[in-house]
Amino acid sequence: MVSYIYFSWLPYKLQANSYKLHSMAHKKAGGSTALGRDSHGQRLGIKLTEGAKAQAGSIIIRQRGSKYMAGMNVKQGKDDTLYSMSTGYVHFSRRSKKNFDSRVVQKTVANVVDIKQKGGGVKT
Repeated sequence: MVSYIYFSWLPYKLQANSYKLHSMAHKKAGGSTALGRDSHGQRLGIKLTEGAKAQAGSIIIRQRGSKYMAGMNVKQGKDDTLYSMSTGYVHFSRRSKKNFDSRVVQKTVANVVDIKQKGGGVKT
């Protein structure tokens, strides 16, 4: 926004040229805040899908908490990551589990089926 300001102490001819002066800001400067930071994504989720070949030690699921349970040939790390204990194929199944408040809930179980057992199915 441009304001036209006439100075009474200037000669009339200079006032007629109308000096263009920018007006001041209407809002105060924002300054800094203590909440202005953001963290990077944690890259959680399923890393190997159903039927994918898993090497021993490969990560199947990265999670917070135990949303998925470890099944056959799968172990759970201290940060709740599920990883394969042997080479095979990933298979997901469902299992009923009693919750801490005695409710029965359905949990998804991650299994690694050995290559020899691929045709036989998974015992849950």
